[in-house]
Amino acid sequence: MTDQRGAGTLYTSLYSSAGVSPTAYSVQVWFKQESLSTEFPTYVFSRANGVIGDDTYLRDSLGIGSGKYGTVAKKMFFWDGVGVISSTSPQAVEAGKWYHFVYIRNGDYFTTYLNGKQDIPWTYRPWRTTTGDNNGERLGIGVRPDKPDPFMSIRGWYDEAAVWNRVLTPQEVRSLYMAAFPDYPAAVLQSGPAAYWRLNELAGDNLAYDISGNGRDQTLGNGQAPKVTRTGQPPDVGPRPTDTARNGARLGGFEPINYAPTIPIGIAGYTDNDYALVVHSTAPVNVPDTQYTVEAWIRPSNTTTYGPVGYIFHRRDFDGSGLFGDALGMGGTYNVPPNNPPAGALFYYNKDVEKSVWAANPTILQPNQWYHVAFVRDGDTIWVYLDGQLEFTATFPLPSGTNFDQGTWVFGGRSDYDMLKWPGNIDEIAIYGRALSQAEIFAHFNAALVPEPSGWLLLALGAFALVSFRVRKSR
Repeated sequence: MTDQRGAGTLYTSLYSSAGVSPTAYSVQVWFKQESLSTEFPTYVFSRANGVIGDDTYLRDSLGIGSGKYGTVAKKMFFWDGVGVISSTSPQAVEAGKWYHFVYIRNGDYFTTYLNGKQDIPWTYRPWRTTTGDNNGERLGIGVRPDKPDPFMSIRGWYDEAAVWNRVLTPQEVRSLYMAAFPDYPAAVLQSGPAAYWRLNELAGDNLAYDISGNGRDQTLGNGQAPKVTRTGQPPDVGPRPTDTARNGARLGGFEPINYAPTIPIGIAGYTDNDYALVVHSTAPVNVPDTQYTVEAWIRPSNTTTYGPVGYIFHRRDFDGSGLFGDALGMGGTYNVPPNNPPAGALFYYNKDVEKSVWAANPTILQPNQWYHVAFVRDGDTIWVYLDGQLEFTATFPLPSGTNFDQGTWVFGGRSDYDMLKWPGNIDEIAIYGRALSQAEIFAHFNAALVPEPSGWLLLALGAFALVSFRVRKSR
């Protein structure tokens, strides 16, 4: 993301003769706040006429409420000088995070989108008119043009501002949001995950942001000092292979810069801090018990002598009401086939019936190489995919009484056994509330093999845009 430092300075004159309808237009901007004021709201977008210092001439304005404003604190709100309409989304705007914002005026109705999802729904609010109205000739990004006060301007960065003289569709808004991502996360978002953690926060940062738009942010180590560590230096680019295990070519084509959590192995004593990610009931990811998909990139540091087995994920309740649930792991030193999977092979395990399953001729994972894995449960059947191809499938009903009511998950280990950690890195974790098809899973894997996109979509839609600000300034 390239950007412009926000100081409330980006605004322009848009006269009605230029064709900007007061009742049929759209505005986009990416923004990131470095800090949020406890006293003053911050305006992301505002439209007014040419009179400065008089909110009698204010038209459409969207801002972020400060702590002083109670119900709209950290929430998007609409203000036209008459009354406030607040976001109904549970998602709060946090400092230090990029957000994609779109405002759409359609006649007497308007709506806003935050990160591709509707934030303030279609609301009836006629375009405000006053004596001498001139259709809101001044439009501001990161500032209110009628009151260009630095206290109410963006305290951070903005980028990719654009104005359309028409109403964008929800599909176009979603596409604009996804086009900003490299191909792989864009493909994941296209499939509508219930939660998606890229795990590319700064080294040492305990936060794990959910970019699905569903607000399932988590903390590594349950908010404590995690024993997992980060790798690489900024910027994080995530896994990006040039070769795959399937075609027999040399592996290791990923860029070396990556913050994927590294999980310590061989540590006794159950603690959340030892895992890459623990999804708790405070921000649960509730998907159907028998219709869901888990997807991630994994990199084992050791595939033979690290320990008995290592688990990629385990789904079960932590309150004791549910049974063991589903777990996907990789074989290690624990016994040998036919009773247990060979070292380096993916396997599924359910303790309730003491049974493991794996491929008849399994792919043996190699150390220090990235792999894409997907686990799908569709009723009584499970599928496990490796690098976009089916590794094995089996009929495996969940035992009667299994209930994932809390929506809790462990990634990088098994929640009931403290020594069975994943030996290496886990990245790009996504959970879906449905069974993804093989075609979707292959498309996700394949998306990691191509370069990240340019701003082609914005440029294409920009053919219909009246104004597009694209400020280039390196951070």
